[in-house]
This record gives sequence, C-alpha cells and structure tokens, in this order.
Amino acid sequence: MPTKVVLFFGIAGVKLDECAQKIAQRHFGVTSVQKLQEHFPYSFISLDEEIKKSNPKKDVDIQHFLGGTYNLTRKRKIWEEAAAIVKKKIGQCDTDFCFVTIHLVYYYLNHYFSFINTNFIKEINPWVCFSLIDDIYAIEKRINEDMLNKEVYNLSYSWEAILSWRTAEMMTADILINSCGANGILNYFISTKQHIRTLLDIIKNPKCFKIYLSFPITDTRYSEDLRKYIDEVRVFLHENFVCFDPLGIDEIRFVIEDGTVKFIPRWPFGYGESIYDDNKDKDVESPNGNINYYEKLIRIISDHIIIRDYRYIDQSDCMVICRGLSAREKVGKVGFSSGVDKELAYAIATEKEAVLLDDNIIDKNKHIGVFDRINAHYNDFQQLKNDFEGKIRE
Repeated sequence: MPTKVVLFFGIAGVKLDECAQKIAQRHFGVTSVQKLQEHFPYSFISLDEEIKKSNPKKDVDIQHFLGGTYNLTRKRKIWEEAAAIVKKKIGQCDTDFCFVTIHLVYYYLNHYFSFINTNFIKEINPWVCFSLIDDIYAIEKRINEDMLNKEVYNLSYSWEAILSWRTAEMMTADILINSCGANGILNYFISTKQHIRTLLDIIKNPKCFKIYLSFPITDTRYSEDLRKYIDEVRVFLHENFVCFDPLGIDEIRFVIEDGTVKFIPRWPFGYGESIYDDNKDKDVESPNGNINYYEKLIRIISDHIIIRDYRYIDQSDCMVICRGLSAREKVGKVGFSSGVDKELAYAIATEKEAVLLDDNIIDKNKHIGVFDRINAHYNDFQQLKNDFEGKIRE
C-alpha cells in the first residue's frame, strides 16, 4: 500500500514541527523524536528544515532568512530545491503515513510572501490536510521569544498582525487544495489545544462522524455552575466522538469596564492530551492601554470567531448545542445566544443535523420557534449516545 501523505499548515509560533512530530510519535507508538527517526525514517519531513540547511547558521529564523537575505529569484530557488528534497524523501518513505509540515505564507516587515505552488501539492497527493491554529497571545509570545533567542531584534509581531497572517495562511491552504482537486479532501482547521486523539482519528478515517459542539460562552464564562455542566458535556462528547470544540481558541480575554481594560483567565480546554500547549497564553499582558485599540480588537476577533465556527460546522456532520436555552434563562434571556443562533442558522442552511442537549426542563412557550429548528432534544448524555450508536469512535 502506498504511503499516505498528511500535510500540516500553520504560521510561525504554532509550533508546526513539534505538533507533527508528536502526532507521528503517537501514531507509530514511539516515545521520542530520535526513535521516530531511527525506526521510521522519512515518516516526518519539515520543508522549513530543508530550507534552513542552505544557510550555514543552523538555528536561523526562517522569516528573517527568506525575507531579508536574498533577492526574489534566489529565495524562490532555495524554496524549490528544498521542496524537491521533500518530494524525494516522501518517495523513500515506506510507512503507512508520512507527516509533512509546510509554512505556506511567510511574513517579514509587514509583508506576506509565498513560494508554494499547486504542482507541488498535486505531486505529493495528500491524504488529508490540517491547518493548525492557536490563540494569538500564545503565538505572539512564542514568536517574539524566539526572535530574542536567535538575536533577531528588528522584528516584532502584534496581535492584529498574527490574526491577519493566520487568515492568509488558511486562505492559501484552501486555495491550494481546491485548485488541486486533491481527491475531494478537506483542509481541516484545528486548534493545537484539541485532544490529539481527535486528529489521529481523522487521519485514520477522514470520513469518520464528526460533531461541532456549540454553547453560549459570553453568558456562561463567569458562572461556575453553568461552566461545570458544559465542561462535563464537552468531556463526554470528546470521549465518545470526534469533536471540534470552540474552546480550542479563546481570544476575547478582556473586558472594558469604567474606562479600563481588564484581562480575564482563559476558559481552559480541559480535556485530554493536547496536540501542543505550553500555557504561553495563560497570563496575558496589555501592550497598549488605549481603549479604542481594544474596542477595535474585539470587533476583529469577533469576526474571526464567526468565520472559524462556521468552518467547524462545515467540517462536521452534526451540531450539538449544549445548554443553549437553560443557560440563557438563568440570566433572564430567551432563545439561543446570538452566537449559537447564527451557528444554528448556518447549520440549517448547509443541511447539517442540529440537536439540543440540555438536562433542564425547558418551557417551550418561552422559546417560540426554537424547537422547530432543531432535529432533536436530549435530556441526558445516554439518550444522545443511544441515538448516535454506530457513530461513536472506536
């Protein structure tokens, strides 16, 4: 059986190589990168590492190296030579899967550039692709710390720049996969904080049954009682199904009160072994005290949340709404929260099944029209599990 190529995309700071190496280690059952290389040569390949080999300085920053060192013709030649080596190594791989990492879009001095082309993707014929993402706060800390470690002092990356860069990377990945017609595969968006098993299940069977978990976040973030139940549901679903969880990214981490900006703790992902998480986003420090700056940032992040959650729905077979109504009742509101309501409308428009999981008694008269829009209402975990029998992960 020919080797199946699994592609990983992502911007700097997402720790792309570390993520793919960890996934390869779990798949092949080895405990270190060294053992992975010894026992399964060419099962992990990094395009950036091949590019760096053309520089005499081993620990070079790839953005600084490609962005500021050579003219465009020379940079493209370096990239193409590295890409040719990657293709050759894939051909030498004799394992069931080969895990390959590629940074599609580079960013240097507020300028995006890329050398990727559709022929390269067509020739390696990927089995499945993943765009790995993480909170902007963790990305910013990792990148800027890495700059200092490599003695690169003329570069810095703001939260807004990282948001834009992430968008450019994911858009480029979609364009590539769509233009290649790569066997109808999807480019899955997935947070590095997601349980590693989720990604391994998709690699094993990209057509496996997948759930998007939806729940009110703004109304429940500060309620220990509501969060406790939602987290219980999240653990149940992650244990039994392949799930895309909105808490993989938690970026509206501040509130504006009385003219001051107050940062709040992250809602922990809190389940299983993550793909990669070094807690760099645990403590967020304000780089700018201007209220207008944060008001604008909230609007930008809110737009990203909507588009990302829609994408999770696109990647899923079913949307499970947790505590979508009783949580709202506790804060004196009816119907779904605006975020959940938009997600439900999108799921219906894209012909995805949508169900409600809520253990509280719901007064349907308070929520006119809501139950006409969902396929089922479950009062407990077991009900849902019984109905979804045959779709549960192995």
